[in-house]
Amino acid sequence: MWQDILHTIAPHAHYIVIKDIDATHRFGNFANAMHDLLINGERVRSIYPQTLATELETLGFELQYFYLPKLWYPHFLLIAKARL
Repeated sequence: MWQDILHTIAPHAHYIVIKDIDATHRFGNFANAMHDLLINGERVRSIYPQTLATELETLGFELQYFYLPKLWYPHFLLIAKARL
């Protein structure tokens, strides 16, 4: 589903901003997944920012990556700007 959404919005977007938990940090990703499952009853997917960055660069975006740790949750922020 993500691929469909990305390829639909990318041609029309000047910026795409994504914030999520960085799955490359195994403990923090696990802690977040358990929290979401036990507290919210939600199953989450592992998100790898480098994979997202590669996809966005392939679609013609310039990327900025920020690591935003909060408690033991390893958040990241990707800001993708369309190349003009």
